[in-house]
Amino acid sequence: LVTHRRIEGTHGNQLEIVEAQALTLTAGERARLADRLIASLFEDSKVEEAWAAEVERRIEEIESGRTQLVPAADAIARARAALTSSLFVIVVLRLSS
Repeated sequence: LVTHRRIEGTHGNQLEIVEAQALTLTAGERARLADRLIASLFEDSKVEEAWAAEVERRIEEIESGRTQLVPAADAIARARAALTSSLFVIVVLRLSS
């Protein structure tokens, strides 16, 4: 649900126009726009710009099909398995020494 309010001042009309245009974007486009707008609020713009570029890169990889999403439960299981086998190797190596 989007609520509209009248914004006072000379920039009010311009802001309403930008808001109306932004609401016509797809959800993904609005998310990218929101990310860029939030990044513009921070002083360390180089870090924020780098993250924005990384987000754009990841979105492009997903949308193009070059990267496939993995369900969180699967990713966690893979990470646990990798950690478990790595810890096992470390323990075996230390016991062998």
